[in-house]
Parts: sequence; C-alpha cells; structure tokens
Amino acid sequence: MSSINNLLSKFRQHFSRGDEKKSDKGQNLLPKIILGVIFVGVTVLFFPHSASYRFANLSEGSVSDQEIIAPFTFYIMKGENELKRDREKAIQQVLPVFIRDDSVAAQALKKFDQIITDILTIRIVKEPDTRKLMELRQIAKENNIILSDKNLEFFLRSNIVSRHSARSKSSKIDLERYFQILRGILEDIYTVGILDIDKKDIPFSHQQILVQENGKFVEQKAKYLYDLEEAKTQIVEKLRAHFQEVGDSVKVGYALLIPMLKSNIIYDSNETQRRIRAAIAQVPIVKGTILKGERIIDSHQRVTKEHVEILHSLAKALEEREASGGWLKLLLNYLGRIAIVIIALLPLTIFLLRQRPTIFWDDRLLIMITTTMLFLLFLTFIVLHYGLSKFVVPVVVLPMVLTIYFDSRVGFVSAISLILLIGILCGNDLDIVIVSVFATTMALTSLSFFRHRKRLANSVLFIGGGYLFSICTLGLLRQIPLTELLQHCGNGVINGILTPIITYGFIMFFDSIFDVTSEFKLLELSDMNSPLLKMLAVRAPGTYHHSLLVSNLSEAAAEAIGANALLAKVGAYYHDIGKIFMPEYFVENQQTGKNPHDKLSPWVSSLILVNHVRKGIELAEEHKLPTAIKAFIMEHHGQSLMKYFYDKALRQKNSKSINEADFHYPGRRPTTKETGIVMLADSVEAFSRSIKEPNVGKIRNAVRGIIDERIRSGELDDCPLTVKELTIIAESFNKILLGVYHARIEYPVQQEPIEPKVTTKKSKVSLVES
Repeated sequence: MSSINNLLSKFRQHFSRGDEKKSDKGQNLLPKIILGVIFVGVTVLFFPHSASYRFANLSEGSVSDQEIIAPFTFYIMKGENELKRDREKAIQQVLPVFIRDDSVAAQALKKFDQIITDILTIRIVKEPDTRKLMELRQIAKENNIILSDKNLEFFLRSNIVSRHSARSKSSKIDLERYFQILRGILEDIYTVGILDIDKKDIPFSHQQILVQENGKFVEQKAKYLYDLEEAKTQIVEKLRAHFQEVGDSVKVGYALLIPMLKSNIIYDSNETQRRIRAAIAQVPIVKGTILKGERIIDSHQRVTKEHVEILHSLAKALEEREASGGWLKLLLNYLGRIAIVIIALLPLTIFLLRQRPTIFWDDRLLIMITTTMLFLLFLTFIVLHYGLSKFVVPVVVLPMVLTIYFDSRVGFVSAISLILLIGILCGNDLDIVIVSVFATTMALTSLSFFRHRKRLANSVLFIGGGYLFSICTLGLLRQIPLTELLQHCGNGVINGILTPIITYGFIMFFDSIFDVTSEFKLLELSDMNSPLLKMLAVRAPGTYHHSLLVSNLSEAAAEAIGANALLAKVGAYYHDIGKIFMPEYFVENQQTGKNPHDKLSPWVSSLILVNHVRKGIELAEEHKLPTAIKAFIMEHHGQSLMKYFYDKALRQKNSKSINEADFHYPGRRPTTKETGIVMLADSVEAFSRSIKEPNVGKIRNAVRGIIDERIRSGELDDCPLTVKELTIIAESFNKILLGVYHARIEYPVQQEPIEPKVTTKKSKVSLVES
C-alpha cells in the first residue's frame, strides 16, 4: 500500500505547479502540440471507413433526398446478423464425427480371458484355500478389481445359481459357464459401442452422429449407443437377467466387468471442426446483384430495410475500390480525417486560448480534458463496434466534469467539440448531435440550479428528462416504430442514471492524480473541524477570527463578479496558517497590548513576517493541501512592501544604506481572480480594524485606498481582475464591513427626547447606504 501511495505522490508532484513560476508561453507551446498530435492521431483511429459517410443520412424510415444510381455492378452483401444466422444453420447440419476403435474391445476381451484363465488355474491347483485366496487378491489388485475376501471365496465354489437353470432339474451351473456368460455380456456391450463423451455433451445436441467403421462413415442414432454410465447400468441389468437374485454372482460379475469397460467410439474433434469450416465456407455471403445503372432508390422515396442493405453493400464496394486506388487516395482520406478532427477541436482551442488562458497554458488541465474526451470517444467506438445503441454513450460526462472544475462556459464549449466528433464517428449522425446538445444543456442547467453535492444527484432527472424529450421529439418527426422508440428512450434513461456516477468517478480520479481541486474537495477542506483549522483556532485565535472575516469578504466579492466563491472562501481559511508558528508576533494575536517587535530590529521582524508564508507552504504540503489552496498562501501578500518595518528601518539608519528589497515579501503575485480577491480582502480587513470610530466615509475611503495602492504597486499586474470587477469588489467589501462594524452616517445632533427614533432611522439609513 505504501508503494502505491509513493507512486501516486510522485505522479501528483509531476503534474503539480508547486510554487514555481510558469514558463513563458513560447516554452509551453511544445507540450500542447504533442498533446494535440496524440489526440488527433488516436481519434482518427476510431473513425469508421470513409465510404460509411456517403449514405450515413439514410436510415430505415427516413426519406431519401436524392436519386441514387449504381455507379458499377456490385453484390448485395448479407447483413452481419443474417450471415451469422445462415452460418449457424449450416453448422447445425454438420453431424459430429466419431471413430469406432475395434482394438479397444479386442484388448478388453483378451484381458478378461487372461483373468478367467488365471482364476480357473488357481481353482484347480492343489493348494490350501488360504494360499489360493492370497493369489486371487493379487490378481484383483493388478486388474483394479474391487472384491472383498468373502467375494473372492466365490471363485473357489463349485456351482452357481442361474435364473435360467432354476427352471430345469439342475439349478446349478459351473464356474466356466459363469465366466462364459460374463464374457458374452462384455461382447454385447462393445458390439453396441461405448461413447467417450456423455450424450448430453454431444456437439449441437444432435440425435444423429457419424461413426467411422472400417474406413466408411455410417450414420447412427446416438440413443442406440451407450455412454460409460449407461454401459455400467446395462451390465447390472444383464447380470440380473441371468442370475436368480442380487447375490454374489451379480456382485462378483459387476466387479469383474467394470474394469474392462473402455470407450470404443471416440469423438473426432478435428474432423468435426473441418466439416464445420467447410459448411461455413459454403454459405454464400451475397444474396443478390445490383447492375450498373440500376436505380437503388428514388428521390423522395422512403428508405426501407432492403435499401439500407443495398447502400451498405455499395459503401463496402466503394471502400474496396478506394483501397485499391493506391497510397495517394489513402493518404488524402486520412488527411481529410485529420482535418475534420482539427475543425471540431477549433472552437474549444480558440475559446481556451482567448477566454481561459490559465487553462490552456496548464499542461495538467489540458491532459485532464483530453483524457476525458478520448475516454468518451473510445467508449463510442466500442458501442458502435458491438452494435449497441448510440444513446448509451455518456457524452454529458465531459461538460459536467469541466463545469464542476471550471465553469459552465468551458463545459459547454468542450461539449460542442466532443459532440461534433461523436456525430462524425456515428457516420455524420445528426440525431446523436441534437440529442447530446439538448442533454448537455439540461445537465448544465441542473448544475446551476443546485449547489454542491446535491447537484450531481439532481442532475439525473435533468439529463434523463433531456434524453427522453429529445429522443421522443425525433421519434415523432421520423415516425420511428413504437418499440424502437421505447428502446431508445430506455437507453437515454440509463444514460441519465450512469452519467453522474461516471462523473463522480472522474472527479475522484482527477483530484488524486492531477492535483486539481473540485467542489467536493473544497467542501471537505471547508470543514472547520479539519486538523489545520482547529490548530489555528487554538494556537492563533486572533488569526483564526481574521481568516473567517477575510473568507466572508472574499466569498461575497467572488460571487459578485462571478468568480469561484467556494474556492475564494476556502483559500481565505488557509491563507494565514503559517501564523500557527510564533503567533504572538502578529498583531491580531496580541491580547496584552505588548508588541514583541518593539524589542527587535526591523530586519528580524521582516524575517518573522516572511516566515509565516514559508511555514504556511510547509504545513500545506505536510497536510497534502491541493495546489490551488497553496496558491493563496503563496500569493496573498504577493511581493508587497512591509511598510511599517521599512519606515522603522529608515528612521534607525541612513536611507542610502538600506535595501528596500529586504522588506518585500518574496511570494508570487496573484495569478487568479480568487487569489487577487483574497489579497485585497486580507489587507482591507486588517486595515479596517485600525480605523477609529468607523463610518461609511472612512470605510469607503480605506477600501478604495487599499485597492488603488495595490494597483499602483503592480501587485495585481498578473491577476485577470478588470477595473470594473475591482469596482464591484470594493462595493462588496463596503457592504460587509459596514455590517461588521455597524458604521452609521453622521447626523446633526438632535434633541434628547427624540434620540431613540433617530437611532432607528440611523440604522435604517446605514443599511441603505451599505
């Protein structure tokens, strides 16, 4: 188990961004090209034959929009099911072949005669019975004859009771006659024949078989032959027919004859299989001929099953002609396939490059997207190969996964590219395109209606309903038979049930392998009882309270601009976990009013502040926090200046001897909207606590001033936040802070008697202003 965990850890590290800066776009372009070539190459392998596209729009029940004339003479090929059915019929006509081996009976009778001779010899030799009994035991052992000493003494008697002799004056027969009767029974069994397999195991359950005797094949009924168990039963019946009662004569006879039984009619598997292959080869694979110039179907004519079979045969004939046309035609065909895959991928590629560059330039995320797409394309290939319904392919898995990780726009655009490719794989099938687009729309709608874990469960109704509605609509339009329509609807419902399950599986896989953070992972990290947050609450309660306020500010701001509010909230929870170490050196944890930095040089103080970022990253790695959360720890101060300690250093020394770089955080500037929001929320919340007698004006000025200062210092240069979004963020901060500090607009002083009413009005006005 430990080795598996180590392997997964190395794999995650390989795909993790860590705290390294990204390479420039030119350097990152090569992996994208390689990934694109692999994707296009693999997808092309899933394509059906080129001729399949020429008549892909003509299915049974549809109406032909063109007249189709045979361009050359070709055969009408039997369908796969029809050919399989005809071959099975031919196989059923093949009789299993057996070989009668006469040497088996001869050897058995010879062995039996030798045993009888030995017994009779012992019987007439003048020796004590104990000596004779010992010799009889030896004979029984050598020939696998199972008899007790009492039964062996039977051979030493002079007479045996016979059922037939009982009717005469003498009811006794001698031992020689007894052995002759046994030999006759054995000859009769071998004359009929003993099969080497049970009758129920005869291939194809045939009643008739072919038995080769003396070089000739003779047809016989299997019921007139014995298998081994039936031969044993026949011995018992024949012994009872010859002797009066089931006594020693029957038991001894049975014990003597059973070891002599061997199969003398042997199943010839090789000959039977040869005859089967010959029968299959004789089944014609064609059932008719279409002559050159013959009309296959007329314009505006309804397509029947026979039309479809003829068109499939024409497609195969065209394909064979193309294959024999040389390498140039084959090359052009593959170039066409490559081109159509690239065209289908262009919407997604352009969208990611222009609208979601952070996804496009992240190799992990591109591998995640292409892996999901290739899985679904492979599943489509398998479904088509085995003749299953195209509506069971869980196309909606891709947009659901990407919507959960990114947003609905990424999910929808990726779905368009995937659906185009699946439509092409299905032979330019417009039905699957329409149904999949509608099901995708319904799925993404369900994800926008419901929050968190309930979203996947509730999406079953939306996806299943989307499939049902679109399939029924197409069924009515094309007048599909009711039974076929119900079957398609059932497949759509199954798809709706399986899609959320498969989606959840992909999310669990990607969370563990690619170090990406899903909504489910964020919900798990948002648990306030997690070890890190509990440790923060105990060791640095002031920082813990500060993190909660920052998370509230961040969540509200992210929701206001349409960013990932849950990510911003959880990132804010963990952004200051490094303050667990040396918490007393941070002002929010100083309960006594004494500041330990007063006794330290500004250089040492700056190192302590920087250390909380480094320690935070170490804690995050120790507790296996995802990269997305570590980014908040690394970026929430960016490369900002620790102004208080820098000013303190300037007052202590000559400004020319002080290096300003010593007082800058060595972190990374915010690279996402969410980390940029947390940086601003962290600064705003910290500054707001220092405002004396806060009111609307002071809070608004403070928020605006902090945002302006971050813009001027370049801390937001790498962040995709726009000026409009920053304005919305500032308003969101103002609302939260005004609520937290109960700031009120200042009114002129009024007379004492109406003070309570003024207070109420102030509160209401305050809420309106905020």
